Amino acid sequence: MDEYKKYTCKYTAEWPVDEFGRIGGMYSLADLPVQGYVELERTGTLVSQDSKRQMYEVQDSERMFVKRVVPFTKVTDIMEVENG
Repeated sequence: MDEYKKYTCKYTAEWPVDEFGRIGGMYSLADLPVQGYVELERTGTLVSQDSKRQMYEVQDSERMFVKRVVPFTKVTDIMEVENG
């Protein structure tokens, strides 16, 4: 069995929001137009990293189907978690 490490983190990314300030667009089932974009800090799990371009692929903890690619500088609080 292959052993691998799992890491959680906080990351900051730009998200589309609807008129009520909720994440919208393709990240929502609500059929409301996008009113703007805001930078939000969210929690996620590191999926992969590209050291050459200094980017992480992060899977959002709340919206498990969403993976975002963010620069190293936008990722904080990286913590190894028990992989069971």
